[in-house]
Amino acid sequence: MQKEFIASKKGHTFNGWFENENHQGDKITINNFTVTEDKTFYGIWKINQYTVNFVLNGGNIDGENTLASQTVNYNTKITKPKDPASANLSFFGWYQGDNFFDVETVTITENIILYARYDVVVVTFDKTTGSVTGLKNEYKTTDDLVVKIPPTIEGVAVQKISAGAFENTLKLKEVIFIGEGITTIGVIAFKNSGLTKIKLPNQLRVLEEEVFNSCRSLIEVILPDNLNTIKARSLNRCVSLLNITIPASVSTIGMNSFEFCTKLTVKILSKTPATLGISISRSVFGKVESGIIAHVKAILVPNTDLATYQAAEGWRDYAADGSYVDLMSGY
Repeated sequence: MQKEFIASKKGHTFNGWFENENHQGDKITINNFTVTEDKTFYGIWKINQYTVNFVLNGGNIDGENTLASQTVNYNTKITKPKDPASANLSFFGWYQGDNFFDVETVTITENIILYARYDVVVVTFDKTTGSVTGLKNEYKTTDDLVVKIPPTIEGVAVQKISAGAFENTLKLKEVIFIGEGITTIGVIAFKNSGLTKIKLPNQLRVLEEEVFNSCRSLIEVILPDNLNTIKARSLNRCVSLLNITIPASVSTIGMNSFEFCTKLTVKILSKTPATLGISISRSVFGKVESGIIAHVKAILVPNTDLATYQAAEGWRDYAADGSYVDLMSGY
């Protein structure tokens, strides 16, 4: 018989051929097997196991400065360890190199080392609701403040940013969400702050009213892929904002969401126009009001669906023959 064919299966090790599908009896060495009739051979696989080692980086768990490794099958999750503690610092999660590693969701596909990371928590926190409520007093005057929101604070999962938490915090420059546990960011949470850029957590489904209203230094906002709703005035008067991509999942965009964002190019991913919050006097993307330009720079929609957008309620106001100004084009 011809030379044995060695099959492959990701995350598994090939463990031989058998003459029956139940893998009973002796393994077959195919290249030494004489075939006198049509024959089917059945391969068997052994799932690979991988080891995760932990480095506490000076921290401890219940007084112990080491943590036992875990060995798991390919593409399965480890058991979440207890959060380590470190003197004068808070646990900010496990990291693989420079990247946050979510031990509750990520599956293991190779041998890895996870390092505990610690930092200073600069925010106030309501443990009963899992909500970040603002800045600690000692950090309110810190210039060019970068706020890191850890996945847990004092052992409690961080789930929300409270309404108005960072409103009027002009020294705030950036917020970094570590992990994906936050599902809610309240109304006016960052209104009139000094924020310059932010990447929103993936579990966020609604951009609340006025959440970034009048953030005049805001240049970059990255919306989550599964966002559903952009509420009224959420990014109103973000005069420095240059580009934003609206995910295909967004079905509703509220009134005045992008009014006075005059440098902004809006890229729409959906092939179906979202419902726009409009009235006789107000719009979503702005317009010319009393001679003052209050509209975005451009609206880009899928080229194959340009005609659909040009005819859709609210959207047609930004077409070549619309009521406001011609801003729409295909990409």
